[in-house]
Amino acid sequence: MCDTANDYFLYLSACTTTCPTPKFRDKASRACVSSCPSPLVFGDTSNTSRYCVITCPATYYKDYDSMTCKQTCYQAGVANNLNFFRFNGSDPSCFRVCPAGTVADEFTGNCLDNCSTSYFEHGGYCNATCPSGFYAYNVTNKCVSTCPNGYFKNNQTVGGYGICEYPCQNQGGVKLYGDNSTGSCVDICPNGTFSDPIANICVTFCDRANGYYNQLVKISATVWEGKCVTTCLKNFLDSGISYSNPLTGYCVNASDCPTNYFGDSYNGVN
Repeated sequence: MCDTANDYFLYLSACTTTCPTPKFRDKASRACVSSCPSPLVFGDTSNTSRYCVITCPATYYKDYDSMTCKQTCYQAGVANNLNFFRFNGSDPSCFRVCPAGTVADEFTGNCLDNCSTSYFEHGGYCNATCPSGFYAYNVTNKCVSTCPNGYFKNNQTVGGYGICEYPCQNQGGVKLYGDNSTGSCVDICPNGTFSDPIANICVTFCDRANGYYNQLVKISATVWEGKCVTTCLKNFLDSGISYSNPLTGYCVNASDCPTNYFGDSYNGVN
Protein backbone atom coordinates (compact mmCIF):
# COMPACT_ATOMS: atom_id res chain seq x y z
CA MET A 1 0.00 0.00 0.00
CA CYS A 2 1.22 3.51 -0.76
CA ASP A 3 2.32 5.93 1.98
CA THR A 4 -0.80 7.34 3.68
CA ALA A 5 1.11 9.98 5.62
CA ASN A 6 2.05 11.77 2.40
CA ASP A 7 -1.32 11.07 0.75
CA TYR A 8 -0.02 8.73 -1.96
CA PHE A 9 -2.26 6.57 -4.17
CA LEU A 10 -1.46 3.59 -6.34
CA TYR A 11 -1.66 4.13 -10.07
CA LEU A 12 -0.15 1.79 -12.71
CA SER A 13 2.02 0.02 -10.12
CA ALA A 14 3.43 3.30 -8.84
CA CYS A 15 2.52 5.62 -5.95
CA THR A 16 1.45 9.15 -6.87
CA THR A 17 -0.10 12.15 -5.12
CA THR A 18 -2.33 13.03 -8.08
CA CYS A 19 -4.64 10.70 -9.97
CA PRO A 20 -5.14 11.59 -13.64
CA THR A 21 -8.62 12.60 -14.79
CA PRO A 22 -11.09 10.85 -14.90
CA LYS A 23 -9.72 8.75 -12.01
CA PHE A 24 -10.60 9.45 -8.38
CA ARG A 25 -8.48 9.13 -5.24
CA ASP A 26 -9.92 6.45 -2.92
CA LYS A 27 -8.65 6.81 0.63
CA ALA A 28 -10.00 3.39 1.63
CA SER A 29 -7.91 1.42 -0.90
CA ARG A 30 -5.22 4.13 -1.38
CA ALA A 31 -5.60 3.70 -5.14
CA CYS A 32 -6.66 5.68 -8.20
CA VAL A 33 -10.04 4.28 -9.25
CA SER A 34 -12.45 4.73 -12.15
CA SER A 35 -15.48 4.32 -9.92
CA CYS A 36 -15.49 4.83 -6.18
CA PRO A 37 -16.12 1.68 -4.08
CA SER A 38 -18.07 1.51 -0.81
CA PRO A 39 -18.15 3.27 1.56
CA LEU A 40 -16.83 6.36 -0.29
CA VAL A 41 -19.06 5.83 -3.32
CA PHE A 42 -19.21 9.28 -5.00
CA GLY A 43 -16.44 10.81 -7.07
CA ASP A 44 -15.99 14.47 -6.10
CA THR A 45 -15.56 16.64 -9.22
CA SER A 46 -15.76 19.94 -7.35
CA ASN A 47 -11.99 20.44 -7.38
CA THR A 48 -8.76 18.98 -8.80
CA SER A 49 -8.25 16.73 -5.75
CA ARG A 50 -10.97 14.35 -7.02
CA TYR A 51 -11.43 12.32 -3.84
CA CYS A 52 -14.02 9.60 -3.30
CA VAL A 53 -16.56 10.86 -0.74
CA ILE A 54 -19.74 9.83 1.08
CA THR A 55 -21.33 13.30 0.97
CA CYS A 56 -20.94 15.77 -1.85
CA PRO A 57 -19.75 19.31 -0.99
CA ALA A 58 -22.16 22.27 -0.76
CA THR A 59 -23.84 23.26 -4.07
CA TYR A 60 -23.02 19.82 -5.54
CA TYR A 61 -25.46 16.94 -6.03
CA LYS A 62 -25.16 13.17 -5.87
CA ASP A 63 -25.57 11.70 -9.32
CA TYR A 64 -26.56 8.07 -8.82
CA ASP A 65 -26.22 7.44 -12.55
CA SER A 66 -22.52 8.31 -12.82
CA MET A 67 -21.85 8.00 -9.04
CA THR A 68 -20.17 11.41 -9.04
CA CYS A 69 -20.82 14.82 -7.47
CA LYS A 70 -22.23 17.27 -10.02
CA GLN A 71 -23.03 20.95 -9.82
CA THR A 72 -25.51 20.71 -12.70
CA CYS A 73 -27.74 17.71 -13.31
CA TYR A 74 -29.79 18.95 -16.26
CA GLN A 75 -28.26 18.80 -19.74
CA ALA A 76 -29.58 21.17 -22.41
CA GLY A 77 -30.70 19.42 -25.57
CA VAL A 78 -31.50 16.13 -23.83
CA ALA A 79 -35.16 15.05 -23.75
CA ASN A 80 -36.84 15.61 -20.38
CA ASN A 81 -37.59 11.91 -19.86
CA LEU A 82 -33.86 11.14 -20.30
CA ASN A 83 -32.60 14.06 -18.26
CA PHE A 84 -31.78 14.63 -14.60
CA PHE A 85 -33.01 17.31 -12.20
CA ARG A 86 -31.56 18.73 -8.99
CA PHE A 87 -33.44 18.08 -5.76
CA ASN A 88 -32.56 20.25 -2.76
CA GLY A 89 -33.82 17.89 -0.07
CA SER A 90 -32.04 16.46 2.96
CA ASP A 91 -29.89 14.49 0.52
CA PRO A 92 -29.27 16.80 -2.50
CA SER A 93 -29.25 14.52 -5.53
CA CYS A 94 -29.88 14.30 -9.27
CA PHE A 95 -33.14 12.57 -10.17
CA ARG A 96 -34.45 11.39 -13.52
CA VAL A 97 -37.92 11.31 -11.98
CA CYS A 98 -38.40 13.96 -9.31
CA PRO A 99 -39.51 12.74 -5.86
CA ALA A 100 -43.22 12.54 -5.07
CA GLY A 101 -44.73 15.94 -4.36
CA THR A 102 -42.30 17.78 -6.64
CA VAL A 103 -42.25 18.61 -10.35
CA ALA A 104 -39.37 18.71 -12.83
CA ASP A 105 -38.62 22.21 -14.13
CA GLU A 106 -36.49 22.18 -17.28
CA PHE A 107 -36.12 25.97 -17.12
CA THR A 108 -34.12 25.84 -13.88
CA GLY A 109 -33.07 22.18 -13.98
CA ASN A 110 -34.56 21.68 -10.50
CA CYS A 111 -37.23 19.58 -8.79
CA LEU A 112 -39.69 22.17 -7.41
CA ASP A 113 -42.69 22.04 -5.10
CA ASN A 114 -44.67 23.98 -7.74
CA CYS A 115 -44.00 25.41 -11.18
CA SER A 116 -43.00 29.06 -11.16
CA THR A 117 -45.27 31.85 -12.43
CA SER A 118 -46.28 31.51 -16.09
CA TYR A 119 -45.37 27.78 -16.19
CA PHE A 120 -47.77 24.88 -15.76
CA GLU A 121 -47.38 21.30 -14.56
CA HIS A 122 -48.31 18.47 -16.89
CA GLY A 123 -46.97 14.93 -16.87
CA GLY A 124 -44.56 15.69 -14.03
CA TYR A 125 -42.89 18.60 -15.87
CA CYS A 126 -43.28 22.38 -15.93
CA ASN A 127 -44.41 23.66 -19.35
CA ALA A 128 -44.77 27.12 -20.88
CA THR A 129 -48.05 25.96 -22.50
CA CYS A 130 -50.50 23.11 -22.01
CA PRO A 131 -51.09 20.36 -24.61
CA SER A 132 -54.26 20.08 -26.64
CA GLY A 133 -57.26 19.21 -24.49
CA PHE A 134 -55.79 20.86 -21.39
CA TYR A 135 -56.02 24.39 -20.02
CA ALA A 136 -53.47 26.48 -18.12
CA TYR A 137 -54.87 27.32 -14.66
CA ASN A 138 -52.70 30.03 -13.12
CA VAL A 139 -54.04 29.65 -9.56
CA THR A 140 -52.34 26.24 -9.13
CA ASN A 141 -49.94 26.53 -12.11
CA LYS A 142 -51.23 23.22 -13.49
CA CYS A 143 -52.68 22.02 -16.78
CA VAL A 144 -56.27 20.88 -16.19
CA SER A 145 -58.75 19.09 -18.43
CA THR A 146 -61.69 20.96 -16.88
CA CYS A 147 -61.56 24.49 -15.54
CA PRO A 148 -62.75 25.01 -11.94
CA ASN A 149 -66.18 26.50 -11.22
CA GLY A 150 -66.26 30.19 -12.01
CA TYR A 151 -63.60 29.92 -14.72
CA PHE A 152 -64.08 29.58 -18.47
CA LYS A 153 -62.09 27.61 -21.03
CA ASN A 154 -60.50 29.97 -23.53
CA ASN A 155 -59.26 28.30 -26.73
CA GLN A 156 -58.96 31.57 -28.61
CA THR A 157 -55.72 32.87 -27.08
CA VAL A 158 -53.17 34.63 -29.27
CA GLY A 159 -50.61 31.97 -28.34
CA GLY A 160 -52.93 29.22 -29.57
CA TYR A 161 -53.11 27.24 -26.30
CA GLY A 162 -56.00 26.87 -23.86
CA ILE A 163 -56.26 28.74 -20.56
CA CYS A 164 -58.76 28.98 -17.69
CA GLU A 165 -59.79 32.55 -17.02
CA TYR A 166 -62.38 34.79 -15.43
CA PRO A 167 -63.52 37.06 -16.78
CA CYS A 168 -62.88 36.17 -20.41
CA GLN A 169 -60.33 38.56 -21.90
CA ASN A 170 -60.31 40.07 -25.38
CA GLN A 171 -58.01 38.16 -27.73
CA GLY A 172 -56.55 39.68 -30.88
CA GLY A 173 -59.12 42.48 -30.85
CA VAL A 174 -62.02 40.02 -30.47
CA LYS A 175 -64.38 40.59 -27.53
CA LEU A 176 -65.03 37.34 -25.62
CA TYR A 177 -67.77 36.38 -23.17
CA GLY A 178 -68.12 33.54 -20.67
CA ASP A 179 -70.80 31.05 -21.73
CA ASN A 180 -72.08 29.10 -18.71
CA SER A 181 -73.79 26.49 -20.90
CA THR A 182 -70.45 25.29 -22.31
CA GLY A 183 -68.03 26.67 -19.73
CA SER A 184 -66.12 28.35 -22.56
CA CYS A 185 -65.21 31.83 -23.78
CA VAL A 186 -67.14 32.70 -26.95
CA ASP A 187 -67.26 35.66 -29.30
CA ILE A 188 -71.02 35.26 -29.93
CA CYS A 189 -73.33 34.21 -27.10
CA PRO A 190 -75.62 31.24 -27.86
CA ASN A 191 -79.30 31.58 -28.73
CA GLY A 192 -81.41 32.82 -25.86
CA THR A 193 -78.57 34.74 -24.20
CA PHE A 194 -77.09 38.21 -24.49
CA SER A 195 -73.49 39.44 -24.21
CA ASP A 196 -72.96 41.56 -21.10
CA PRO A 197 -70.15 44.05 -21.89
CA ILE A 198 -69.48 44.83 -18.22
CA ALA A 199 -69.21 41.32 -16.73
CA ASN A 200 -68.02 39.75 -20.02
CA ILE A 201 -70.49 36.86 -19.69
CA CYS A 202 -73.55 35.60 -21.55
CA VAL A 203 -76.76 36.36 -19.63
CA THR A 204 -80.39 35.36 -20.14
CA PHE A 205 -81.51 38.91 -19.33
CA CYS A 206 -79.59 42.15 -19.41
CA ASP A 207 -79.05 44.32 -16.33
CA ARG A 208 -82.01 46.72 -16.40
CA ALA A 209 -80.91 48.33 -13.12
CA ASN A 210 -77.91 49.73 -14.98
CA GLY A 211 -79.93 50.76 -18.03
CA TYR A 212 -79.26 47.79 -20.34
CA TYR A 213 -81.76 46.36 -22.85
CA ASN A 214 -81.88 43.00 -24.62
CA GLN A 215 -81.03 43.59 -28.29
CA LEU A 216 -81.06 41.07 -31.12
CA VAL A 217 -78.71 42.14 -33.91
CA LYS A 218 -78.78 40.43 -37.29
CA ILE A 219 -75.14 39.76 -38.23
CA SER A 220 -75.77 37.53 -41.27
CA ALA A 221 -78.70 36.29 -43.33
CA THR A 222 -79.43 33.56 -40.79
CA VAL A 223 -77.57 34.53 -37.61
CA TRP A 224 -78.73 36.87 -34.88
CA GLU A 225 -76.57 37.93 -31.98
CA GLY A 226 -77.91 38.87 -28.55
CA LYS A 227 -76.34 41.98 -27.03
CA CYS A 228 -76.87 44.07 -23.91
CA VAL A 229 -77.09 47.72 -24.97
CA THR A 230 -77.92 51.05 -23.34
CA THR A 231 -79.27 52.42 -26.62
CA CYS A 232 -81.18 50.19 -29.00
CA LEU A 233 -79.37 49.81 -32.30
CA LYS A 234 -80.39 49.73 -35.90
CA ASN A 235 -80.08 46.12 -36.97
CA PHE A 236 -76.98 45.82 -39.12
CA LEU A 237 -78.73 44.12 -42.05
CA ASP A 238 -82.18 45.65 -41.57
CA SER A 239 -83.42 49.10 -42.46
CA GLY A 240 -85.71 49.46 -39.46
CA ILE A 241 -84.87 51.21 -36.19
CA SER A 242 -85.44 49.31 -32.93
CA TYR A 243 -86.87 50.88 -29.78
CA SER A 244 -86.25 50.18 -26.10
CA ASN A 245 -89.35 48.80 -24.40
CA PRO A 246 -89.26 49.85 -20.71
CA LEU A 247 -91.92 47.29 -19.82
CA THR A 248 -90.11 44.19 -21.13
CA GLY A 249 -86.49 45.36 -21.28
CA TYR A 250 -86.24 44.35 -24.95
CA CYS A 251 -85.41 46.33 -28.08
CA VAL A 252 -88.42 45.99 -30.41
CA ASN A 253 -89.73 47.24 -33.73
CA ALA A 254 -92.16 50.17 -33.67
CA SER A 255 -95.04 47.79 -34.48
CA ASP A 256 -94.27 45.83 -31.30
CA CYS A 257 -94.47 48.79 -28.94
CA PRO A 258 -97.00 48.11 -26.15
CA THR A 259 -100.46 49.70 -26.09
CA ASN A 260 -100.40 53.47 -25.60
CA TYR A 261 -96.69 53.58 -26.46
CA PHE A 262 -95.21 54.92 -29.66
CA GLY A 263 -91.80 54.52 -31.28
CA ASP A 264 -89.69 57.64 -30.70
CA SER A 265 -87.27 57.60 -33.68
CA TYR A 266 -85.38 60.57 -32.25
CA ASN A 267 -84.50 58.99 -28.89
CA GLY A 268 -84.99 55.33 -29.83
CA VAL A 269 -87.48 54.69 -27.00
CA ASN A 270 -91.15 53.82 -26.73
